[in-house]
Amino acid sequence: MTIRRAHRGDPDEEFVVYWKGRVVGAKATENTIEIECESVFTSIRRPGLRARYELTCRHTLYGRACSVNREAFKHEGTVLSVNGPNMTVEGAGSFADGYFTGGILLSPTGATRFITAHTSDDIQLSRPLDTNIANQTVEIYPGCDHLKETCKNKFNNLPNFGGFPHIPVRNPFDGSSIV
Repeated sequence: MTIRRAHRGDPDEEFVVYWKGRVVGAKATENTIEIECESVFTSIRRPGLRARYELTCRHTLYGRACSVNREAFKHEGTVLSVNGPNMTVEGAGSFADGYFTGGILLSPTGATRFITAHTSDDIQLSRPLDTNIANQTVEIYPGCDHLKETCKNKFNNLPNFGGFPHIPVRNPFDGSSIV
């Protein structure tokens, strides 16, 4: 709804926008209709676009929308050595290189770290832990590169894949001919 205001007898007959909004309800009684409106500015408080339209999955791994149960993929191993953000975790080498890249390490103290690289038994963290956890057991969880194949083959979670892998990669508005 747009309400415009003008002055009677104004030679310009200029109608200025006085108020803008939308009708949210109406109630009729006998000869009158009461219209309930809200200002256009109330829409600012509403959430905006939530889902992104992208090739890769938009969901957070192990989050509510992803719904992968991280406990089903947990690996517990003893830390054999620690050197800053790098550590050797027993048994991590039984998984393919990169399996834990992008995953999570949970220390015995409850501290979590992002795993930036995984090769054999070697794990590299985003930053070192505050305490030396050599000879202690840690939990490591695999990471995800957010690709459709990873969702299907690694996590068996294709119904929850949040990407759009069939987006055309060529822009139809770039001016080149189709043929």
